[in-house]
Amino acid sequence: MKNIYDEKEIKESLNYFELARKNYNYYFDSNNFFIKCSDCKTLSFYFKDLNLYSLLGISNKELLKELYSYDDTSDLKELEEIHHRKALYNLIKEEKINFRSYSFNHKASALNDIRGFTIDNLVGVIEFSKPIFHLTGGDLNFTNDFYLLMLDRNQNLFLLGLDKTQNKNNNKENKIGLESHILCRLKATITSFNFNEMFNNQKVSFVTSVSCKNSLGEIYETNMHPDVLDKNKNRLKQMADFFGMHYDTSNYCSYLQTERNISNAKIKELEKEKQELIKENEELKTVIEHSKTKVKKLFKSIIE
Repeated sequence: MKNIYDEKEIKESLNYFELARKNYNYYFDSNNFFIKCSDCKTLSFYFKDLNLYSLLGISNKELLKELYSYDDTSDLKELEEIHHRKALYNLIKEEKINFRSYSFNHKASALNDIRGFTIDNLVGVIEFSKPIFHLTGGDLNFTNDFYLLMLDRNQNLFLLGLDKTQNKNNNKENKIGLESHILCRLKATITSFNFNEMFNNQKVSFVTSVSCKNSLGEIYETNMHPDVLDKNKNRLKQMADFFGMHYDTSNYCSYLQTERNISNAKIKELEKEKQELIKENEELKTVIEHSKTKVKKLFKSIIE
């Protein structure tokens, strides 16, 4: 059977992949990200070897089989570094992976636009309800527990899907006070979808800060600028109103109330200090006036 992909199409897609892989290794590989949301949740996830392939919709199982055919004694990371392009080419030609150039290229292009999770490309987070999705008639074979709402360089919206990790050490959310820390795995990139099916009646929150922990254990935190927060809040408010979404800002509102209470307490304290200073000033005036009177009497007695 003749292959349905021509050489030009495969080469173009592999070039997209090369760039996506380069950016992936630089911005994501071995990094742990923490996305703090306005609904008290913090999503934690990290990128591992070969994670990029699943994001692009490529079967890791078939790729691993192809890679190990080169040298089964080599380290997987080394195999992936040296032979990834040839392995992908072979799998596409032999139609052993579910490869569609248009979808693959769009996913690779979207990922190429990301330079980490920054205030420029991360808008919000959907906590996804699969039962609600199916009630809208959605027909995706696989859905995820959360979706990051991302913007590419042309301000086009795409989704990064995350699933809660299920293992012995993480079968429940780690709750600290009102906040929940949820460990996740990044599973999919979605660049083409039905907005109404994906958003209708779903819960959405906006991002308040992003932290990155690198392989050396160094942590970098980016707090959203107030102007960016306002812009994202307005974007999500309009989206929520249009699609009937539940817009959860409980944690952020609680934070603002706490900040307001602290500010009010500081204002009261400053007002108290002001009144005390005024009182001290009045007492000092009285002392000065009394001293002036004494000086005048003394001066008068000396003259007489």
